Amino acid sequence: MLHNVPTLLVYYASSAVLLVAFLTLRLLRFFPRSQWLIFEMMNKIATIQMPRENYRHSLFTWPMFTSMRSSILRELQKSASRGKPAPDSQLVSVDGKSRCRLLDFSRRNRPLVVNFCSWTCPVFRTRVDEFLSIAREFSDVADFLAVYIEEAHPSDGWAFKVSAPDQTLDITVIDSEAPLPNSRYIAWRFRRVHHGVVMYDANQMSYQSITETRAYLCSA
Repeated sequence: MLHNVPTLLVYYASSAVLLVAFLTLRLLRFFPRSQWLIFEMMNKIATIQMPRENYRHSLFTWPMFTSMRSSILRELQKSASRGKPAPDSQLVSVDGKSRCRLLDFSRRNRPLVVNFCSWTCPVFRTRVDEFLSIAREFSDVADFLAVYIEEAHPSDGWAFKVSAPDQTLDITVIDSEAPLPNSRYIAWRFRRVHHGVVMYDANQMSYQSITETRAYLCSA
């Protein structure tokens, strides 16, 4: 929960602005000339080209609104940021039999690249091969961890049709911090941790975050 009054005001003000934007865009999408701009905006935000039929049905609906409002809440609650100590979140193994801490995977002199992922996230599905490529290329100088978090687009929420091809990714641990999984780091984050400090922070995997991570590891 948010206990800081200024933070609460930011949250409620942001939610109100978001609601107004949704109502406006919901009306604009019925105009043919506006539809193209809306779809381009979605692709710009996602950093990938998404087939319109995958999300057209869910645009500016109540599930989309509540999902984005939750993202605002998580952003306000996060404690991880570049240059500050990395929060040592508790994780649980996929089989549920063991628990550990995020920094247990961080070795002292090696960067730890953490991908907080969700298989229903189209951005992750599209770019997972790039993440795996970096992991293979720099396995001798850095460690890589994929942490599974809450579903980005669950069937009972802001559902997406994910058309990206199936890939295989070994998931070792799952974020255990319910009811707001990954609340210290924010969902769909792509981060680098070195010596227990957050060295890089991206909202999601993108061409830029992949490129910058590769450049950083080249100099490690």
